[in-house]
Amino acid sequence: MKKIVLVGNPNVGKSVIFNSLTGKYVAVSNYPGTTVDISTGIDKFDRETFQVIDTPGVNSLIPHSEDEMVTSDILLDKGIKTVIQVADSKNLKRTLLLTVQLLETGLPLILDLNMHDEAKDRGIAIDIKKLSQILGIEVVKTVAVTKEGVPQLRKTIWATISHKQPEFKLKYNSIIEEAIDKINGYLPTFLKNNRSVILRKSVKTHKIYSATTEHSFENFANPQNLYDL
Repeated sequence: MKKIVLVGNPNVGKSVIFNSLTGKYVAVSNYPGTTVDISTGIDKFDRETFQVIDTPGVNSLIPHSEDEMVTSDILLDKGIKTVIQVADSKNLKRTLLLTVQLLETGLPLILDLNMHDEAKDRGIAIDIKKLSQILGIEVVKTVAVTKEGVPQLRKTIWATISHKQPEFKLKYNSIIEEAIDKINGYLPTFLKNNRSVILRKSVKTHKIYSATTEHSFENFANPQNLYDL
């Protein structure tokens, strides 16, 4: 089944958005091999059925916890048609770190700035059109508890599923870029150019710098190791 995945930092109202999309028929289960709870539900867009997945709240896709590992693993699913990042409008700085990591997966992405009413009360105004242009993705505002903006979010989900998203590429220094290019050649086809996976593997093994030498790179980019994500 085609999938829509919700991702976000902890305490941003992600589960409320999830419930608004899926209704009351939701299944909660442990992600295989872990104690982490994953919620799944069903939603329909233009008569097409999608599985909606609510991932644990995370601060990074480079895993330092079981929750982050599970979310990163879920994003490797070949059936994903779009990712919704639910964010706290009051904390854009924290939001955008995760946004960049999600963009580097190459998956279609929507940024949902939730709690925009609370941001407004604090005098925070975000130009979503300008932010959308900078990031190259759709940006919407919601208030999850009142469902304000949810109809627009649903329209945006369908539009994102139906259209190809422009490629996003953050330029790193030459040493890291060289390592990324080399590692990319060893990835299976469906993960080609997924810079998030490459960087995750690099940090996990603590070898992104030494990977630029031929000897260490052979060890680092062994295809068997790359499948063990």
